[in-house]
Amino acid sequence: MTRRARRRDPRDHIPIARFLGLTGGSAHLWWLWELLAALLMVLMVAIASRG
Repeated sequence: MTRRARRRDPRDHIPIARFLGLTGGSAHLWWLWELLAALLMVLMVAIASRG
């Protein structure tokens, strides 16, 4: 087995990089939209309970 065939993408051994979408397309941003939706919900509840 040659050295080139054994070597894979250097980002493959970093799970955080894969999670952040450094190895994928635009579908990796699902976690960002989930976070924004959760923050927006918390903000709306805080405003509603204050008034």
